[in-house]
Amino acid sequence: KTNLLALNAHIEAASAGEAGKGFAVVANEIKEFARQSTRAAEDIAGRISVMQENTEAAVAVISDVSDIINSISQTSESISFTLDEQMNAANEIASNMAQANTRANDIAMSMEYLAKGAHEVSVSVGMAARGEVTERDLQVRHIDASAAKVARLAKELLELVDKFEI
Repeated sequence: KTNLLALNAHIEAASAGEAGKGFAVVANEIKEFARQSTRAAEDIAGRISVMQENTEAAVAVISDVSDIINSISQTSESISFTLDEQMNAANEIASNMAQANTRANDIAMSMEYLAKGAHEVSVSVGMAARGEVTERDLQVRHIDASAAKVARLAKELLELVDKFEI
């Protein structure tokens, strides 16, 4: 529209002759303004194009960041699940250790009982040494041998439990 206005002003200036010289100056200014407007419009269109390209690039980067965040979230969930499994395993080991400790205490109490029995056997052996052997004494000897075997097994078990660390 500005170019048409400039062309119309030139035509009017030419038809006015000498009197249209001032009008010709105005027509030239309008024509220059039309050129500047065209250059400015082209510059604005170029800037808009660059902004659209930058916006598309930003959208692509945001999409990549979103994918990375989703990946981190999935990894975090996997780590959390693995930690839960490890905690359950650690709790189970602790429970097994408590049971082993209870069993070791039971064995120790049995050993104490067997030690008392061994003392009784010792008394019976003394009697046997003096020639006072009875059927009960033979049974006590058998119990004494069994108690020694249990004591040896209990000692081995306690050594194994001591090696076990939480």
